Amino acid sequence: QSTWGKNATKEAKLAEQERLAEDALWMDGDKHVKRKEERKATREQKKNEKQDKKSENAKMLEDEEQNMAGGATGKQSVQQQKMTRHQIMTFEDHKDAHNSRTNNNADENDIKLQPNLNREIGINDSGARNVEEAIAQLTVDGDAGIDLHPEKRVKAAFKSYEKFRLVGLKGEQPGLRLSQYKDIMWKEFQKSPQNPINN
Repeated sequence: QSTWGKNATKEAKLAEQERLAEDALWMDGDKHVKRKEERKATREQKKNEKQDKKSENAKMLEDEEQNMAGGATGKQSVQQQKMTRHQIMTFEDHKDAHNSRTNNNADENDIKLQPNLNREIGINDSGARNVEEAIAQLTVDGDAGIDLHPEKRVKAAFKSYEKFRLVGLKGEQPGLRLSQYKDIMWKEFQKSPQNPINN
């Protein structure tokens, strides 16, 4: 049995040496990889420390707030936040509504009526019941018959003049090009009573 025991220990030692040799083969001995792993470990450690510090600060703040609330001796320790104008107005409206409900002795005559700004501006109410009547009220007297923008209708008037005059002009002056006929018609149209600008 002693020889068998020696062989077993010898085999165990050989197996251990083979395992260590294989581990050494697989072990990455590159110094850049080691530095990278060290930096990673350092970063994780710093991250954990920062997180611990944050939680500790939060705990201290909570304790401090509890101590301050306890030391207020009955006073409200509500922090004031900045209010917007809209919030102030709605708060005042709610307060006024609450006061009016609780104050039943208020007279109805105390309600202030706001003036109609349309009347102050000068828009007169002479009974306009539709858009045309309102426009007629807004126009200045005497301007109703004056055409303010005749140049907007010149193109359409020239087209109708061109249809009418082209046939007669071709009879008077045969053999001209269309552009020459149009030039002649345009010169005539400038002096024509059908031109809205001449009216």
